[in-house]
Parts: sequence; structure tokens; C-alpha cells
Amino acid sequence: MSGALSRVTANASAPALLALAVVIVALVAIEPALISASTGFNILTQAAVPVIIASGFAVAMLSGQLDLSVGATAVLAGVVAMRLQEQSIGLSLVAGLLVGCAVGAVNGLLVTRLGVPSLLATLGTLIAARGVAFFYSGGRPVQGQMPDVAASLNSSFLGVLSIRICLAIAVVVIVDATIRRTVWGRRVMATGGNPKAAQAVGVSVNRITMQALVLSGSLAAAGGTLQAYLLNSATPAGGEATLIVVIAGVVVGGVALTGGRGSVAGAALGVLLIATVTVGMNFIGVDSAYQRILVGGLLLLVVLTSAPQIARALRRRQGGDRIRTGTLDGSSQIG
Repeated sequence: MSGALSRVTANASAPALLALAVVIVALVAIEPALISASTGFNILTQAAVPVIIASGFAVAMLSGQLDLSVGATAVLAGVVAMRLQEQSIGLSLVAGLLVGCAVGAVNGLLVTRLGVPSLLATLGTLIAARGVAFFYSGGRPVQGQMPDVAASLNSSFLGVLSIRICLAIAVVVIVDATIRRTVWGRRVMATGGNPKAAQAVGVSVNRITMQALVLSGSLAAAGGTLQAYLLNSATPAGGEATLIVVIAGVVVGGVALTGGRGSVAGAALGVLLIATVTVGMNFIGVDSAYQRILVGGLLLLVVLTSAPQIARALRRRQGGDRIRTGTLDGSSQIG
């Protein structure tokens, strides 16, 4: 984890991380009662679902794509899962996950086959997924049939853990290790860092892009399905707040806006810090409008400090870099 933290703090997101740290220290100074097991549990509970979604979103960003559809995908998956829950819990879970795979596949096809920029492609699927959720639910919240499952998922143990928190930790560990320690992960980073150079050494950029977007959609659906089971209900409205938290956390956590740099662990840390600030501000009674202003300011801070790196990355993508071959099997490095 220390390696991941060093990569996070060594890039343009460091000012935003520092600003968050200052805010957290200030909140604790104002209200020392924030330092407690119950507060820790509340923070981890609030961060769990966004962390799951952010893990997939981060992989898409690392591959050079921006998936704006994750919030709507989570909502649609939750609606589908709740509608099918009374038939079979297994069918409900599988259907929810398949929703994410389908949305991710559509995003991937639009980007890789039709050449649509991911920003526009995922904006379109965001609107479409939201429309399907309203149609499938009749525009009304869908009530679940298993309150006992919700109670089990929400119950705490060891003071600061629950099933949802453990699931989020497991997702982060698995996805982060996959990106950092596998050939596929190195290909994702190469595709996001310099797709022309990656193509030159035999990486199927389109296939990696497709896989990254499918993974993003799948984890968004997993988060949305989990959220529906946690609440024992799903509503077709919403998703925007989740999208904002995910984007803010991933960017603040050090994943480069241009792809190819950052880590899933860093993205999870960013979401956790956002949740910490949110819980702290709610605890001392700060208005939600000021909380949104703070998150927006952090994003602007990251964008402003990242501007030179973005310009260099765009020039590199246009011109192509010289690289050393044999990199993707771990025998050497990409230059």
C-alpha cells in the first residue's frame, strides 16, 4: 500500500490531497468527538459502494477512457435486481451484473468500433440507462422482498466492519493487484499512457479498451446491486451524486485525467477521503451546498495543477513515443 500512496502523492493530485488533509484536521479540531469507532464505521459504510464503483471507473481512466455512465448503470442494475428478487436471489444478482456487462460492452463498441470519444459515448449510455430504469420500474421505487438480507449486510462486527465494507476492500485489493501485477494490467497502463506506442509493441488497444469499459460497467452494476440489497429497494432516480463522488475520489486519488498513471488503491483512498470530509461536515452541521462547493473546488484544483501534464500527454499521443520492446511480459519497461 505504501507504494500506491507514494505514487498518488507524487503527482498533480498532491495539492488536493493536502487540502483534504487540512480540512480533516480542521474538522477534528472543531469536534474532537469525530475520532471514534462509530465515526470510522460511518465513513467506511458511506464509502463502500462508491469505492466498488470507483475501482472499475479507475481502470477505465487508466486505459484512457472516461465512463460517465457508471452512476446510471448502478441505478439500472439495482432496479433490475429488485424487480427479479422475488423470483430468485441468484437470478437477481446475475441479472444485475449482466446489466453492467451490457452497458460496458455498448460503451466499448461505440468507442472501439465507431470511434466515438468515450466522453460522448458514455454520456449517451448514461441517458439511455436512466431511461430504461424509469421504463422498467414504471417510474416508481421498487421495493425488495428480503429485509433480512439488508439487515445482515448492514450489521457491524469488530466495531468498524460489515459485509459491505469487506466486499469493498476485497474488490480494491483484487483489482489493484490485477493492474499492478499482471500482464493485462501493464497493457491497460500502456494503452492509457500512449496507445500508439502500445499498439506498436503488439497490444490490442481496442480489445484492452473494450475490456476496461466492460469491467467499469460490471463493477458499477455490482455497486448498484449491492446498494439496492442494502436498502432493500431501488429507485430509478438518482445516480448523479454517486457519479460526482466517484469522479472526485478517483481524480483526487491520483489517477491521471489522460490515463496511464495512478492506481486503484489511490482511487479508493480518494473516495475514502471524500467520505471522511462529508461525514465530518455532516457531523458538525455544515450545509450540503458548502460540501459540494468543497468537492468542486478540489476537482478544479486537480485540473489546474494537472494542466501541464495534460498538455504533454496530448502531444505525446499525437506524436508517438519511442519505446523499448518486450515490456508487457515484465522483462523490461515502457519508456
